[in-house]
Amino acid sequence: MSEPTDNWYYANEGQRTGPLSFERMKALVAEGGIAPDTSVWPGTGEWRPASETVLGGLFPPPTPTAAVPPPLTSMVSNRYVWASIAVLVVVTAAQLAYILTGGASDTGGVWTLIFIAATLVFLFIDERKVKKAGYPSPASWWMLLFLPTYYWRRAKLLGQRKHHFWIWVGALIFSSALVLGVQSYQQQQGYTIMLEQNACPLVTEIIQKQLNGTATCINVMLGKEMSNGFYKADALLDNGNRLRITVQDTQDGHIEVKVPPQ
Repeated sequence: MSEPTDNWYYANEGQRTGPLSFERMKALVAEGGIAPDTSVWPGTGEWRPASETVLGGLFPPPTPTAAVPPPLTSMVSNRYVWASIAVLVVVTAAQLAYILTGGASDTGGVWTLIFIAATLVFLFIDERKVKKAGYPSPASWWMLLFLPTYYWRRAKLLGQRKHHFWIWVGALIFSSALVLGVQSYQQQQGYTIMLEQNACPLVTEIIQKQLNGTATCINVMLGKEMSNGFYKADALLDNGNRLRITVQDTQDGHIEVKVPPQ
């Protein structure tokens, strides 16, 4: 290092400040106006950090960083992650039971909210356990928008396989397909019952007004759908006889029933 001079400059908020004496520079160091990384010019050569000049001996030695123990992996349990995946199975089973016992099938939004709320409870508990073990948080605000991201980040953070992520995604796809299938079946069953109930009075009307009979239809059972909205069916009469009929949904709110020659 060069000898102290009285022609010092230092960078202050992007501007050169000087010339200053060495004693003034020492005072600025003591006051905190010049830091070890402050660029200075000692009168010759190039600009360099103050710590690399004769001023370097005036700065206190850096405080050593306290050692931090590694994360305590044994404290991290997967029980709450598995519980969050079980929520998907339990909520799906409850939704199916509700639909199959006569509940409205258009309440998917309510079940989704229950599922998300319960899942977040378990994931937030798990996130606290992970942080207490010394790991950074695997959660973020966007976890609310895409839940499986938590499983992916957690596995990457803990050095685990991503089987929780794939199991959750697979369970979601299977559960969604199952619920949609049951809802579709229920809707089809409701449509079939509506056609059968509306067709029966028309059969009675045909028998009594067109065929001059006295029998009354008590039940219609739809058979195979021959084309879109067109079915072969059987009508059960109160005299014990059966009639082969056709039922057609004209798609305009009307039903046409025909009684072919028996």
